Amino acid sequence: MTQHIGDNRTVNVTESDMKCLLKCEMDQSVDLSATDKLSSSTINRLKKVTCETGIGPIKLSYSLPDRNNDSNLLEFVGFIGEHTVLVDANMSERYHGLLVIGEQNIL
Repeated sequence: MTQHIGDNRTVNVTESDMKCLLKCEMDQSVDLSATDKLSSSTINRLKKVTCETGIGPIKLSYSLPDRNNDSNLLEFVGFIGEHTVLVDANMSERYHGLLVIGEQNIL
């Protein structure tokens, strides 16, 4: 599904932001006004998407360090609203994503 979402709806996030998004419960949105959850750069990118192309599906992308090709991207489909963002991933996809990032405290 991620290959069908274009660059204008792709948001590159930091490692800590991806961890935060993946650790959320399924169907739990992250409030964009809660600056203690996501970095200001990610919040600004998300708000830019809503201003330019509106609310709806997005691709959340994190480039794994020291790797140089597209197969080393960790990507998830998400949904952006006016004030929230949600990752659309089941528990096993979230768990796998956290393992790939190297998160030690998953449970």
